[in-house]
Amino acid sequence: MKILVSLFVMVCLTLEVLGQNKALSSQLDSLVNSERAFARTCVEKGFRASFIEFFADDGISFTPHPVNTKEDLRKRPEPSAPPSSTLNWEPVFADISLAGDLGYTTGPVVSTDNAKKQSPRYAYYFSIWKKQRDGNWRVLIDYGIGTPTPADSSGTNSFKAATPVRWKASKQVDGERERAALMNVERKLSGATAAGNVAQNFSRYLMDESRMHRDGLMPVLTKRAILAFINEQRLKKVTFEPIGAGVADSGDLGYTYGRYELQKKDPLTGMEKGYVVRVWKRNSHGDWKIVADVANALPRDEK
Repeated sequence: MKILVSLFVMVCLTLEVLGQNKALSSQLDSLVNSERAFARTCVEKGFRASFIEFFADDGISFTPHPVNTKEDLRKRPEPSAPPSSTLNWEPVFADISLAGDLGYTTGPVVSTDNAKKQSPRYAYYFSIWKKQRDGNWRVLIDYGIGTPTPADSSGTNSFKAATPVRWKASKQVDGERERAALMNVERKLSGATAAGNVAQNFSRYLMDESRMHRDGLMPVLTKRAILAFINEQRLKKVTFEPIGAGVADSGDLGYTYGRYELQKKDPLTGMEKGYVVRVWKRNSHGDWKIVADVANALPRDEK
């Protein structure tokens, strides 16, 4: 009898997990399709119109400092002539919260010269999306990097979904409390990397399935590759100053953005300052780990 009861419980749990995975897959599809619709609209209507349409009212981008995207674009006059270039992109990687309210996508971008006087320019976009009250996905944060080629590091542009999270909150999530806690994790990370041994201290905050985006390079994928990249940079110390954060209703996925400042061991390199956007995800133990780290340095004359 006990064996039958145990088998029944196992079957019920398996069906529950399958149901959750199916629902999550459907939500992820809707997010990825929103990104593809955004790209199509950009090709058809242009940069200004598409970004105003697909950004959240409080969505931000970096120019190079963070600005409200819609407010910034509405200050600019509508183009009177056809655009000189066409911007198009394709999501190749995406993740979503268990609540289906927060997610991110990333992939290659191609900027094509419409007059064909210049070669295409390549980039990699990174967008954090939030589902709005009307059920539509809108971009919350957008941050891109320039890349030398249009292909993913794997050599293909085929789509891949992130590994689903295995952690689930045991009670209702207090969004404001979780947001403050995530900001505190950022400050702890800053304290650790400010003390030196940057790669070693940073490694404690990385998930195995992580990605790092830096301008002029293809995305660096996996924890091992990221740590190797950090060691190559010969960093003396890095500090972070978080500006904002948000957490999904399910408490399993969150984001932060803020300033960074780094110093390399080579005294001739000097200090570098810029902005960084991170996506954090709970591991199976409920600890926050970095799954995406996107940063761009400010020009030397910027403060």
